[in-house]
Amino acid sequence: MARLAILPGWALGPEPLQPLAQRLAGQHDVSLHALPAATLQQALEQLERQIPPDSWLLGWSLGGMLATVLAARRGAACPGLITLGSNASFVARDDWPQAMPQAVFRRFQQQAQSDWSTTLQGFLRLCTHGDADAVLALTEEPQATEHLPGLDWLARLDNRAVLRSLACPQLHVLATGDALVPGAAADAIRNLQPDAQVRRVSGSHAFVLTDPAALAGMLNAFIEQPDNSARHD
Repeated sequence: MARLAILPGWALGPEPLQPLAQRLAGQHDVSLHALPAATLQQALEQLERQIPPDSWLLGWSLGGMLATVLAARRGAACPGLITLGSNASFVARDDWPQAMPQAVFRRFQQQAQSDWSTTLQGFLRLCTHGDADAVLALTEEPQATEHLPGLDWLARLDNRAVLRSLACPQLHVLATGDALVPGAAADAIRNLQPDAQVRRVSGSHAFVLTDPAALAGMLNAFIEQPDNSARHD
């Protein structure tokens, strides 16, 4: 049995990942963490304190980007990293076009500050874009003040060098119909780290919701590969 810490995506909280966490808990010691409302450095330090040092790190979207940074910080103490719908850089850069254009992201960030409710609803539609099986509903609207800092994290995080240098087992799962992370990011991530496993699945950015049992099976199979499971025996 592995210890597995799960980090959610931007603005939506841990709730959407509960079905996946419950299925993974049948095989592993699972903890599901909320993203702190803080600066990026403070959030990383808080998560570092919360998550046991021998944990596999798994994150969806922004959570996957944070998990990648934490894996690098932990070095040999991290048995493995799994990201779901996460890019090496969420926003495009001169030498990383496989991401959201800077101008599009800036407009989104500005709208979030001026009209949070409309921005959030638009974000939910983008998450499930073109995926009839993905239903992403919130029991209550999250507060803008808690989640606006996360947009700054998305703008700043650039994990390309981190992914190149990580020595732990890595699995990166991306969806073919993701409206937030271009499909071309899969090959680009594979080029950054040829030893990592990069898989494409059908669906939208919210593919984590459509069939959590099948996704949990994929993740369990990766964690339990002989070379990987030896790290938590």
